[in-house]
Amino acid sequence: GTTTNHDNHDNDHGHRGGEVLGASTTVPCADFVHGYIGYGRNNDKEDVKRLQTFLNKEMHANLPVTGYFGLMTHGWVKKFQVKYRNDILGANDHSDGTGYVYKETLKHLNKLCCTAVR
Repeated sequence: GTTTNHDNHDNDHGHRGGEVLGASTTVPCADFVHGYIGYGRNNDKEDVKRLQTFLNKEMHANLPVTGYFGLMTHGWVKKFQVKYRNDILGANDHSDGTGYVYKETLKHLNKLCCTAVR
């Protein structure tokens, strides 16, 4: 017979017994933005809200935190990508960024949140 192992999935998302959710203002690093998000995609609203909050702090974007990834958010993601060009786009990429939060952008964003969130 075949056995299915369900223990390999890395989607615990902080559901540990005994913790009171909402008691702390610290956002765990790994849980800041979970997935890829971008304009025109079926985005996770909570991820978009966290992204917008982050852009407001990091880039002084002054975005409304709505959970909707519109053209304003898209534009600020591009500015963020250009600001950290070497880490996200690569030193030889002279584009204005993509505006999409994919692998490198997500990695850098979460890395900054680790150090920035008190």
